[in-house]
Amino acid sequence: MRIRAIEELAAGDTPVTEIACMAGYSSLPAFSPAFQELAGRTPTGYRASFWP
Repeated sequence: MRIRAIEELAAGDTPVTEIACMAGYSSLPAFSPAFQELAGRTPTGYRASFWP
């Protein structure tokens, strides 16, 4: 998982699907479980912690 993906999620303006592609995943369904395993929450949940 790239640090850039985490930064982009925290920034809140790039679509999650685009972030998944930037991180090297071909789809959001492939990215989400990998992100959740690393961060302990889904990409959307992680973003929501910064933008309630």
